[in-house]
Amino acid sequence: MVRRALREQNLGKHTLLCGDPIPPAEIIASPSGHRLTGLKGCLLDASPEVQSARLLARGDNEHHLHHQAFATWMRIHITNPLAHSEVIHKGAWNQMCWDRLASHTLPWHPPLIIDTTFLSPEAVAKQVLQWILSEIENPANGSFGSEGRS
Repeated sequence: MVRRALREQNLGKHTLLCGDPIPPAEIIASPSGHRLTGLKGCLLDASPEVQSARLLARGDNEHHLHHQAFATWMRIHITNPLAHSEVIHKGAWNQMCWDRLASHTLPWHPPLIIDTTFLSPEAVAKQVLQWILSEIENPANGSFGSEGRS
């Protein structure tokens, strides 16, 4: 994923990663992560009660407590990629450069956290789209644009 982002960065384009949360520390510690010129995050969050109800409604009975623990950790990690990074060290790819975390220089800007607890999927999508467009149109406010890309 980072190599693809670097290819796009070299073409003056942005990369948007969507799906399962990707901890910022994993991007920073990836073998080529130091070549990225910027990183900005957006966390789609929900209250633990609503997250649990959503997980159970989709039939994820077996792993729902694991998901909740990860979400609790991610709420901290997304605002400080150095916080509790040992959580993702265990069982990680042996090419990761975890020592880079202590001295990383990749610009990390405060993430957008969207509380989806009471929002419809359409409302969440609208907020995410607004955030993306704002970041691209206003490069001075973060890592997108001519000085940096995400």
